[in-house]
Amino acid sequence: MNKKDTPDYAFKLLCLGETGVGKTCIILRYTDNKFTRNQMSTVGIDFKIKIIQLKAKIIKLLIWDTAGQERFRNITNQYYNGADGILLIFDVTNRKSFENVTYWMNQIGAKSDREKIGLILVGNKTDEEKREVSKEEGELFGKNNNIKYIETSALSNHNINECFDDLLKQI
Repeated sequence: MNKKDTPDYAFKLLCLGETGVGKTCIILRYTDNKFTRNQMSTVGIDFKIKIIQLKAKIIKLLIWDTAGQERFRNITNQYYNGADGILLIFDVTNRKSFENVTYWMNQIGAKSDREKIGLILVGNKTDEEKREVSKEEGELFGKNNNIKYIETSALSNHNINECFDDLLKQI
């Protein structure tokens, strides 16, 4: 990156949710336009960087990929600090991952200033046939919690850019 491409802004984004909901796949699809069907679970935390241009401004995105396993939650707790936006992700084919969104909302409320960050609820894996959570349930949860709801598929690249774009609009 040369001097004229120095970012005007840098934003820290977190991807939260249970293990196996597709956080890493969403990030890799967004940053590298790649999809890996048998993605290994994230151990602890990882991150990717993406530079974008939005309305003549150059923005550096630091996208943190958190482990969903309970044993890593004490590690991921420290990464809420300084977050500008959060994608809260669940798997539409896994009811338990949706039920646990309430846990993640409580964590967000306890560990960040909810009024100062962007937050979007993401229902992933819409390409799958065995759906356990309807679009209407996701929309109702979003409405009841005053957060936008969007459905994605990392496999087909459906709404991946849109969920990040919507999050950046909030920020």
